[in-house]
Amino acid sequence: MIYLLLFNAIALSVIAEYYAIVGLMAIFSGSPIAIAVMGSILGFSKIVITSWLYRNWKNTRFLLKSYFSVAVVILMFLTSMGIFGYLSKAHLDQGVVSSDVAATIALLDEKINIQKENINAARKALNQLDSQVEATLSRTTDAAGATRSATLRRNQAKERGAFLFE
Repeated sequence: MIYLLLFNAIALSVIAEYYAIVGLMAIFSGSPIAIAVMGSILGFSKIVITSWLYRNWKNTRFLLKSYFSVAVVILMFLTSMGIFGYLSKAHLDQGVVSSDVAATIALLDEKINIQKENINAARKALNQLDSQVEATLSRTTDAAGATRSATLRRNQAKERGAFLFE
């Protein structure tokens, strides 16, 4: 049972220190190697000081016990701050992905709306061209009117073709 307790304590300490160091590196991203080295030494020191205090509590003067106790508490706060930094970074990274997707969707929706407006404008223009041909054809009943409307339609071919490629 004592070995299980020892393994559990070491695993918990190592995992907590890993998250704390990565979190501190996220908070102070200017010099990650220095933060990693400092965090590792501080975490190891916390365990050594706590163990030393436990073994020598009765034989140690009050001033040294106070200093080491305060140091361990401060190191615990640093570890907690690092873990909070790690969790905050993970939360923010997840939020960034969501906001990027939302921005992309909004941009695509806007492009779709613009294309719909372009299609409606092209349909309106085509309807106007068709109505010109129909008006020309409806004014006359002879073959000359049909020829004029066909000529008008041929003259509109360039404008009609432009709508196909927009």
